[in-house]
Amino acid sequence: MALLTLSEVKTYLGVGGTNEDDFLNAVIPQAEAAAARFCRRDSFESGNFTELFDGRGMNEVWLRNTPILSVSSVHDDIENNFDSNTELAASDFAFSADGQLWLKPSAELGSRFLRRGWFANGTNNVRVVYDGGYTAQTVPHDLRLALMELIGFVRGKAGTEAFSSINVGSYARVMRPAFADAWPKDITLLLAPFQHPA
Repeated sequence: MALLTLSEVKTYLGVGGTNEDDFLNAVIPQAEAAAARFCRRDSFESGNFTELFDGRGMNEVWLRNTPILSVSSVHDDIENNFDSNTELAASDFAFSADGQLWLKPSAELGSRFLRRGWFANGTNNVRVVYDGGYTAQTVPHDLRLALMELIGFVRGKAGTEAFSSINVGSYARVMRPAFADAWPKDITLLLAPFQHPA
């Protein structure tokens, strides 16, 4: 389900009638996906996500799909089995809505690999399962604006030579692939606060 509705996009773009409905319905999720990729996220939409990290002896990781709503589990397992023996107790870690998840200094030393509040050195040994992202009701206004501007940009550029054609049902339109280097600067500036650290 998209964060933007066809109705609000048409209102923002000043589109009347239904001639472009199929095109806009196809572009809305594509624009949201392209913006999410630009921001190094899986999605802006709320959902359940699983991320793997190299422990590297660090005491924190940064989750991509903010805002973080809840964390279901955190495992630290250099053997990558992620069974109940390697799951951290909820009291061993904390997280913030902006994506930071850290081990508390008082983290329990009983875990096989957790020592002194640091993740073990390993490859993809830290697994975090969490809920994050936005709903249509909670999406920030500047993100909503960036997405509508991106849709307007694609709509305005459709039909030029540099664009490739797409077909949606009986509707055919020419559109450019969503490469961020071609986007207007105001769109990338609006998206910048939502980018995950590299």
